[in-house]
Amino acid sequence: MCGTRISTMRDDHHITRNAVHRYQVVKVEDKDGENYLDLKGFEGHEPTKVLHIQPHGFVSVPVKDAHLICVHLGHQYDLMVALGGEHSEKKPKKLGEGNSAFYNADGSIMKMIKKDVSLEHEGDYSHKAKNSKTTIKEKHEIEAKTFKIKCGDVTLTMDKNGINVEGGEIKHNGKKIDNAHVHINSGGVGLGGPPQ
Repeated sequence: MCGTRISTMRDDHHITRNAVHRYQVVKVEDKDGENYLDLKGFEGHEPTKVLHIQPHGFVSVPVKDAHLICVHLGHQYDLMVALGGEHSEKKPKKLGEGNSAFYNADGSIMKMIKKDVSLEHEGDYSHKAKNSKTTIKEKHEIEAKTFKIKCGDVTLTMDKNGINVEGGEIKHNGKKIDNAHVHINSGGVGLGGPPQ
């Protein structure tokens, strides 16, 4: 067999290989739970309506001009899927080694820095569950070393060392305040008895 070249690669080897290239997002279509992207890539290659593959439990819609990679399945350009996607001007800077963040293109961000977690945003905050809803608008501040609120049978504890309400009723404009108490006027004089 001298002078004969023997190849162990099949003639159809090109359909078993995958190619990976980097692309820039030109247009985003967020439709029916899927993202389809128009892209700009190497040597004028501009594929359209490329499916953006995402992991279970996480959804992210890339912004225009973001960069991502595409896998050409079987090395065929009509079998492309897009992976990842980031924009260098939108991503958070200087997080530090081992730290993480969830963020969007408008500046809302949740950071996990060492043992701390912070949420930063300019809009409203809301939390919804099956039987409850919390909405916070405009300015609010909470700092705590002990802060407790309970509702059934009441309990309100704050500290250092102030405010402690346990069982039912305290009122003010609706009048009833009981259990020995003293009202202090602006001159520091104690006035006993419930509000009249």
